[in-house]
Amino acid sequence: MPACHAGGRGFESRPVRTNPNLWRSQPPRVFLFLDMTYHVYILQSLSNGSYYIGYTKDLNKRFLQHNKAKTGYSAKKIPWELVYSESFDDKTEAILRERFIKAQKSRDFIRKLIAHEI
Repeated sequence: MPACHAGGRGFESRPVRTNPNLWRSQPPRVFLFLDMTYHVYILQSLSNGSYYIGYTKDLNKRFLQHNKAKTGYSAKKIPWELVYSESFDDKTEAILRERFIKAQKSRDFIRKLIAHEI
């Protein structure tokens, strides 16, 4: 097998040696890459302008659930519009961010967040 870098020094100039029995002794490894993203989101009711703040792993599914709700807070204020979201790699970070936004208890804070002024 030809070298990757002609005239190189070290491993890159050596031919690759493979063991033809490698696949017989070990099955190939399979890696599953799962979406580990969590989302903090803000919905706004198109019926009365109120906001809903939450977090989820599947933003599309959760949005549909809010708009199809038959009971609870979401049902009373349908239809909802997604006005803001943030993504996090860690569930704990998403929960802390959701709690922080809710703790502000301020429509003005939420409006500024949505407008990217904060």
